[in-house]
Amino acid sequence: MENLYGEKVKNKILSRLFTKAEIAWGLSDTSESIGPMIDLIFISQFIGPDGVTVMGYVAPLIMLISLIGNSISNGARIKTAPFLGSGNLVETNRIFSNAAVWGG
Repeated sequence: MENLYGEKVKNKILSRLFTKAEIAWGLSDTSESIGPMIDLIFISQFIGPDGVTVMGYVAPLIMLISLIGNSISNGARIKTAPFLGSGNLVETNRIFSNAAVWGG
C-alpha cells in the first residue's frame, strides 16, 4: 500500500485491514454481478422466452432502484464516518435515521 506521494506505508495493521476490506468488496461486487445472471438462467429454464423478455424490460428499473439505494447508503456512510470516528454517536444516529427514513 502506498501513500499519496508513492512511498510505501509500513503500517501492517492498516495494510491488513485494507486487504480484508478489499476482499470483502470484491466478493460483494462479484455476487452482485452473478445474482442477476443466475436469475436469468432460472427464468429462461422455467418460464421461457416470455420471462426473459419481461426480465429485459424490468432490469433497467431494478438497476435504477439499486442506484438510488446505493447512493443514499454511500452518502450516509461518508457523512457518518467523521462523527463515528470522533465518538459523536448522537449525530451519527441522526444521520443514519434520516438515511433510513428517506432512503428506505
